[in-house]
Amino acid sequence: MRKKRFLAAILLGVVICFFTSTVTVAQDSWTYDGYWWEELDGEVKLFFVQGYSRGLEYVYNGLWIGETLQKIEKDPEFAKGNEELNEYVKAMYDYYREHERLVGLRLVQILEGVDTFYGDFRNKSIHIGSALAVVVVQLRNKPEEEIEEFIRYLREKGK
Repeated sequence: MRKKRFLAAILLGVVICFFTSTVTVAQDSWTYDGYWWEELDGEVKLFFVQGYSRGLEYVYNGLWIGETLQKIEKDPEFAKGNEELNEYVKAMYDYYREHERLVGLRLVQILEGVDTFYGDFRNKSIHIGSALAVVVVQLRNKPEEEIEEFIRYLREKGK
């Protein structure tokens, strides 16, 4: 009788561990897309956009792209012999300023834009970073044809 209870307790423990690990794996594999966005409340969305904006600013202005661009501007000799690096860094920074920079835009507009973007069921599987890029170019009054082409590309890519 004791053996049966002991085996039942071990089996129960294994089953609980299995289900607990499955739930943990499922939570770790979240994708940050429209389905995820809809699960957030307004305050969390606001904090997410603020953090995302600061992270982009840090990457593009403070980390390697911003630092490299400053070195190139201060000392043109730095990029001599490596024109590809010079062009790449400038292109990345220009892309960021035109398509991803959230500074100067109202957070309420960004939140409404992302909500509207994900309101279209065809956009639900698109990553939040790409959704934010779409909203930024919309708020910067880019031509509608370019925006629609970008959205079609994102839908086909599924990201």
